[in-house]
Amino acid sequence: MPQTMLAILAMMLFSLFAVQQQEKVYFAQSTMIRQTVSAMLNGAAVERLEEIGSKGYDQSIVDNETVTSTAELASAATGFGPGNDPTPEDDIDDFHAALDTLYRAVGTDSLSFHVESTVQYADEVNPSVPAAGGIKTKFKLVTVTVRSIDLEDLEATVSRSFSCGSGCQW
Repeated sequence: MPQTMLAILAMMLFSLFAVQQQEKVYFAQSTMIRQTVSAMLNGAAVERLEEIGSKGYDQSIVDNETVTSTAELASAATGFGPGNDPTPEDDIDDFHAALDTLYRAVGTDSLSFHVESTVQYADEVNPSVPAAGGIKTKFKLVTVTVRSIDLEDLEATVSRSFSCGSGCQW
């Protein structure tokens, strides 16, 4: 009888040990998956920033190649966002408040991401911060936020400033 009790106790201890090991493996796999998806989120955000950066600085520069004053630039209050100029997605501010859904293949399945971008004029002294009071400047600050649809609470936010360069002649 005592040997049976010892055997049962040994089996219970072994089962407890096995469950703990399975939990460790589960948490390790979960962490790896979250890190991989986070890397995919960052990649999608950088990809969208590169796409936005490949566009013209402002519709007036796209149309005329140069502007001589800030008055010729689009207003952040009325000129930013999809549908505010004749040609969609040909300049940076067309991506303000733009929402999109991206899909990335993972094996035989895919992950879904919501992509949101905001565009605002940036401070000329420190282009990594927004300009005070919506003042038009030679810099636009673009912020892209990508959220995972499949894994809640995972998101990546990337910002970058773009200059009008030689297109601004003031």
